[in-house]
Amino acid sequence: MGVYFSAPLPEFRSQHVGLYWSKIREQFPTVEQKPPAGRIDALGYSLAEVFPMPRYWFISDDEIELLQVQRNAFLVNWRNQGDRYPGYSKHLKPTFTTYLKQYAEFLLEEVGASELNIKSCELIYTNVINTSQGNSSQLDASNIIPAFSE
Repeated sequence: MGVYFSAPLPEFRSQHVGLYWSKIREQFPTVEQKPPAGRIDALGYSLAEVFPMPRYWFISDDEIELLQVQRNAFLVNWRNQGDRYPGYSKHLKPTFTTYLKQYAEFLLEEVGASELNIKSCELIYTNVINTSQGNSSQLDASNIIPAFSE
């Protein structure tokens, strides 16, 4: 679940990542750098930047929750760890709302960014369908999702 901003935040720099992590480190003790998600030309890199700012992953201690931050996006992920599914309305949506609000306040107070202008929102849900349950080919897709017919 995430939001992409209408323009990247050029005032958000790598030094701010450490400040942000200090605010969430108790809940997210691990941080990793990853390549930015999305189209490179839309990420707000200037030609003066020798090392473009990466995407940062902040990972919870149990490795179930993941915050992703980059200049043009804020995303919250939940990772499946067995049969435990926390539910959208009781956990996922409130968690996303809480951390997005906290991030927006951080950007305002520490980075000097103005109000976030959100360009698009993303909500992805993946449901793995086990082929051992008698659904073994593309032709069986209509048994699972009626709108998928030949």
